[in-house]
Amino acid sequence: METGDSHRRWLVAFLIVAGYLSLGVVMYAGLLEEWSVTEALYFSVIVLTTVGFGDLTPSSSSSKLFTCVFILVGVGVAASCLTTFLEAASERAERMGGAAGKGKRGIFLKAVCLPLVLHLGVGMMVGQLEGWGLIDSVYSAVVSVTTVGFGDLTPRTDVGRMLSALHLPVAVVAVANALEKLTEVIQLPFPLHPEDLKNEGGQGEKEEKEKKPASPPRRQYSIGAVKQRRLQVQQREQAEYILEVLLREGKVTQQHLQTILKQRPLNRQEPLQRSEKQE
Repeated sequence: METGDSHRRWLVAFLIVAGYLSLGVVMYAGLLEEWSVTEALYFSVIVLTTVGFGDLTPSSSSSKLFTCVFILVGVGVAASCLTTFLEAASERAERMGGAAGKGKRGIFLKAVCLPLVLHLGVGMMVGQLEGWGLIDSVYSAVVSVTTVGFGDLTPRTDVGRMLSALHLPVAVVAVANALEKLTEVIQLPFPLHPEDLKNEGGQGEKEEKEKKPASPPRRQYSIGAVKQRRLQVQQREQAEYILEVLLREGKVTQQHLQTILKQRPLNRQEPLQRSEKQE
């Protein structure tokens, strides 16, 4: 079921990209510009992959207006379709790699080295067709597949442009996937994404809370206990006032008072009911 869904997504993405490039060829090769089919296809791929060499540019106002819409649609198509290609390619690579491709060495060889070597090699082939030197060919290949696109070295022949038009859509996706996998192989001493920083901070706070000793339980008195306490205080104050009046009026003596206190102290209190509740 998952394989069928993956194939359908791949097919839909392919048809959208093919329709987009076909529209570019029709418009630039027949209606808006006097370009050849190869030049129109090459320009459409440069727009789709956002490489933007700048060696071919629209000349008329109508062509520039259409190009504005074509770029905006192309960016949306590239964002959705290239993501689909990337997911499908990753799933296929994982299925083909099996257990051997799950380790760091397997990921580095199959998901990083192989795509980089393959697509940089094709880019260097374009440079050889254009008559560039080795350094210029490598430079142009890296600038192209990473969508930097300085535009100082661009293919001029029909063969070079056709090869670039066929190669760049696949190369851009593959190299982006390879660079993403490279971050999985390289273990950096710090997190790369804000979510990792957030998770790391949360983990640190959790560990700090675990190390912090638990606070002692707080005593929380019930409402009934508080009322009972208040009543006892009032009764004691009243008893002390009565004794003071009796002593002042001479109704009792200190000897009588000491005898009473020995039998039942006035400051005796019943134990206060309380409930302990852990914070």
